[in-house]
Amino acid sequence: MHHVANHESQWQLHYIITILPAMNL
Repeated sequence: MHHVANHESQWQLHYIITILPAMNL
């Protein structure tokens, strides 16, 4: 369970890093 939560956190981080710059542009 803990591993799954960690994986979801990493996915969110990657999503934010990928989408935020696009929104700024």
